Amino acid sequence: MSDIKANANSWNAKSTLFKPQKIVFEQTLTVDEFSTLEKGYIPKSDSDKWFVYFDDMIMDEVVGMLKFFRAHNGRMVYLVPIEKSGGDYKIPFLFAERYIRYWKNTNESDAQIICYLINCFLLGKKDAAYDDCFKALEILEEQSKEWCEVADSVNTHGKGKWVKFNSKTSDPQNFQDNVEKLKALVSGTPWCTKQLADLHLTEGDFYIFIDNGSNPQVAVKFDNNKVGQVRGILPYQQIETEYLRIADSFLVSNYEKAGARDWEASVKLNESYISYNKMILNGTFKPSNIPSLMGVLAKSTKDYGKNAHKAELLKNIQTLKQKFLQRFKKVPEDYIEYFSKTQTGWYEGSYESPSNWWSYEPFILFHKLLQGQIGAGSLIKKK
Repeated sequence: MSDIKANANSWNAKSTLFKPQKIVFEQTLTVDEFSTLEKGYIPKSDSDKWFVYFDDMIMDEVVGMLKFFRAHNGRMVYLVPIEKSGGDYKIPFLFAERYIRYWKNTNESDAQIICYLINCFLLGKKDAAYDDCFKALEILEEQSKEWCEVADSVNTHGKGKWVKFNSKTSDPQNFQDNVEKLKALVSGTPWCTKQLADLHLTEGDFYIFIDNGSNPQVAVKFDNNKVGQVRGILPYQQIETEYLRIADSFLVSNYEKAGARDWEASVKLNESYISYNKMILNGTFKPSNIPSLMGVLAKSTKDYGKNAHKAELLKNIQTLKQKFLQRFKKVPEDYIEYFSKTQTGWYEGSYESPSNWWSYEPFILFHKLLQGQIGAGSLIKKK
């Protein structure tokens, strides 16, 4: 181990456990062992898995906390208090991360992993007594490698990687094994795949995008050779903003598959909702944006139930009420009367200099939307 003492600024690490749980673990430390643990460990290469530092916060009998982080994503997974005990030191217990998206181990394996990390990784002990602890750590490190082949050709923008679970048709020999691996990976998500993995892999291949912390973020289910579903982990299984372009890249790379273009259009629509939200909030939304905005609101996505991005947009649109309602006083009353009685197609045009009266339609509907005379549902075009 290096003589350089690690500290909170030695690595890009998160400072707290998201959902800590107290774990049974005890160990006595000599003065020399404590001195070694105080130095912690700073990763030296991309292959290093852990960042460890000692926080000498003193509370009652506790002289400090030994903090363990996964090096690749900086997430803290273990917090180990160390107490003074006579002339020596002791670890009375430990805290482990229990937010399932960040850490999925059981109490027993956590205790074994900490045992190995403290005694072998940090203190350099080589004793057969720690073999079981090493095996627990090996299982942890191999967990992400056990998933099926990775879709490397898709641009993931440095956010993680796609992993593929082969269907029963394409890999019948390993079907049950693939089912169990898929269930394990999605166990902390809102997806029904954790109960229906066998059915889903019977119907087709299954792709999951995992972030750099090995957390599932996007799922793409195939029905034979057709894109059947694209889901995220937000409420109503929508995709988080930062992963929309990753889903988009995946779908574009699968354009030859049935359904891919429809799902990609749905992803693009969510991106449009987010874009208009930003324009409204940062003050760059202009009257010339109204026709395209109303066209976006007239479409619907393939998300389950209420769309959170669209709901936020409709809420933010109301902040434009005072700014924009006055502008509609220029619109002739006969046009307002006409559009209150008819529904027609969408025609884009400039508000400042419309080429013909059809150009007024988006502005009339926008006006009625701001006044609460119509809802967003009435904007959806009938096919």
